[in-house]
Amino acid sequence: MKSNAHPQPGTDALRAISQLMEDASDQQTIQKELVKTGFNLEQLKKNVASAISEAKGRIELAAAKSKRASVLGRARELLAKLPKASDPRRMIGEYLDEALATRPQFAVQFRGKLESTSDAELESLLEDMAVAEMMEDEPDTPQ
Repeated sequence: MKSNAHPQPGTDALRAISQLMEDASDQQTIQKELVKTGFNLEQLKKNVASAISEAKGRIELAAAKSKRASVLGRARELLAKLPKASDPRRMIGEYLDEALATRPQFAVQFRGKLESTSDAELESLLEDMAVAEMMEDEPDTPQ
């Protein structure tokens, strides 16, 4: 086994197990050797399964972070291109009228709030709606 400048116990252990498996001709011999050296095979199996699960989790987290960064980047681009709404109240009213057929609960929930909401809040809502629509079109896998 080669020695590394920086010790890597996990990698070294896997190399040792791999070497043992190459040297042994059958699974029983491997098990006997591991037991003879004091290994708890059940604990070893659990530890390996746990390490694999943890690695998968890190991979999924990295993919989610990548997708989030992609979506946020696209959202920023979209928001930069959006024209300022001259009458956000009218635009949202039209959107709610269209949504009444496909999403009646959504439309009814917001319909009564148009009059009591400031123009700045409505502009922000329009931006949020544009981003939400863009996210619905976003594929499930990172690009």
